[in-house]
Amino acid sequence: MKVTTTVLLAIVSVVTALPQGKAAQPDEDTRELTWPSTGVIFTFEGTRASINIRNVTGTTSADLTIDGGEPILIANVEGDSIDTPSLPDGTHTVELRKRSETYFGTFRVKDVTTDGQFLSPPDPKRRIEVIGDSHSVGYGLDGIFPCTDSALVQNNPKTYGAVTARALEADYSVVAWSGKGLIRNYASSPPDTSPPMPVMYTRYGANDADGSHTFPRTWTPDAVVIALGTNDFSYLGVRDPVNPAELVKAMVAFVKK
Repeated sequence: MKVTTTVLLAIVSVVTALPQGKAAQPDEDTRELTWPSTGVIFTFEGTRASINIRNVTGTTSADLTIDGGEPILIANVEGDSIDTPSLPDGTHTVELRKRSETYFGTFRVKDVTTDGQFLSPPDPKRRIEVIGDSHSVGYGLDGIFPCTDSALVQNNPKTYGAVTARALEADYSVVAWSGKGLIRNYASSPPDTSPPMPVMYTRYGANDADGSHTFPRTWTPDAVVIALGTNDFSYLGVRDPVNPAELVKAMVAFVKK
């Protein structure tokens, strides 16, 4: 018998699958996984489970972790499901986390199914949110010189934020995009006129409209790490150096939000 559960459920006492990442859940309307680290965690009693997916675009790498073991690398998410291997009959906790960032690719979670029954997943006692650029994304982290950045060599679960969260047994959300700055993005020619991170942060999914995130109280971080400014300082041969006073003013305004 196959049991099905949807992903977007809110009350821990009755949930069978908890979303992970930005505000602890994927896009509410589409269940689209965009930001690095977004995913789903669930606990079931049985021998196998499937995360059914749709609308796969581009290339996305992900980690599938079962019972806290070594992550199974999914080099490129494709097809219509991400399946666990056959497991011993019993209770298992499965966690899927997106390794790569938005611009390489996204996909949407349809539902989760199992040959057994779902149980309430573990409820993390701590929550950490990381807001940043390529350092927080995990840009090229698994690359071996010489290499080119790709979805496969990005590894968000290996970044400082994810490693710290696991050490503290905390859930974590990473709102990051390579090249983004606090008031201006990485120096390039022609200039990158796309929104800087404080604007991107107001989006629920990374591809959603500005101001679409409602910041629900159901996922309030215990600690927030903001790692921005590196790209603002880039300028050689392209633009004037950044004014540090403007950066300080922008950071204060961002934190006050």
